[in-house]
Amino acid sequence: MFTNYSQTYASQITALAGFVVVASNTFGWGVDNGSAVFFLGVLANLGGIIWALYHRKSKGDITVSGKRV
Repeated sequence: MFTNYSQTYASQITALAGFVVVASNTFGWGVDNGSAVFFLGVLANLGGIIWALYHRKSKGDITVSGKRV
């Protein structure tokens, strides 16, 4: 389905989502699996974006706004 997405990450997000669903149901919060997968996927993508921008900035040839020095 997603040819440019890591299958390892996808499987770990799904596994973590199952844990989140079980834990949330234990505490009576009632989170469904689809919502947990979506939320964890969004967090993984945001984390990847932030890491990539930070790593690029740390090389020193651009500013925080992306302008070349």
